[in-house]
Amino acid sequence: MTFGVPQMLASLATLFVADSMGEFKKENLNVEIETVPPDSIPLMLEKGELDVGVISVTPNVLNMLNEDMGIRITMPTAIDDPRSGWYINKSLLDADGNIESSGTSGLSVATYVGDKTGVVGYFTEWVQTHGDPEFQATDPEYKQLPQANSMVGMQNGSVDAAYLSPPFSQEVTKSGCCVQLEDAIPEGMGTAFYGFGPNLRTERPDVGQAVVRAMARTNAEHLQDGYTEDTEIVDILVSELSMPTEVVENLGYTFDPKLTLRTGYLDVSQEHFMSIGMLRYSDPLSDEVIFDRSFVDRLNPGGE
Repeated sequence: MTFGVPQMLASLATLFVADSMGEFKKENLNVEIETVPPDSIPLMLEKGELDVGVISVTPNVLNMLNEDMGIRITMPTAIDDPRSGWYINKSLLDADGNIESSGTSGLSVATYVGDKTGVVGYFTEWVQTHGDPEFQATDPEYKQLPQANSMVGMQNGSVDAAYLSPPFSQEVTKSGCCVQLEDAIPEGMGTAFYGFGPNLRTERPDVGQAVVRAMARTNAEHLQDGYTEDTEIVDILVSELSMPTEVVENLGYTFDPKLTLRTGYLDVSQEHFMSIGMLRYSDPLSDEVIFDRSFVDRLNPGGE
């Protein structure tokens, strides 16, 4: 049983804790975790080289879903830390926290995949409603940077706005250069998901169900309120994430024991990618083309 992850992220705590705390073993699953380039994960799922993959919603992923290559989103990762979101250089804002329309020309905007992420759609909407209604997603200069580099760029002025998560978001706030656009991202949003390919969706759905049970149980028993005060959990995450203890103890991700699949981010993502001409289809994909909800539905019969 192989999981593919793009990097060791705190939002994937369910996976690391389930493995370390023996929740997979209870389901007779032997799990390996591999770090895989994010654009390779969907193809490896389709070919059966991965059983479960962490999927960010990119044009590549949506185009593959449209072509029905057997991949579906089956579980959420985490509800984002409320300190995750869009950060902007304070010099671009007026006294009311709106952006000057003259300041939107040539904005330097950074995410770890440039403009190939749905969170850019939220940034575009924020600028349109806070100063420049004519602003378009194609207007900025996008930079594809790891969050550590985006943080440094914001501090030295080479990046105007960036999507950041802790600890990088905390550091730019401490430096005084930048502020969070607190109303840019809706509450309860997650930006990455676990996906199954044909291996678990059609060939071994019983194994896929066992994976979902183990992940849900991990959230319910190990990752509810106060998990960052549990020394055993903290030690697991310090080891897996290579983060200092004080950073792990300050994480703010939320982990849903019901593994509820929310659609809002997918809707914004499709609209954004259509606006920049990166999708090979013209009508938004239906829910059943994007999600396979059957595993979570069996976990929570009747929505209970």
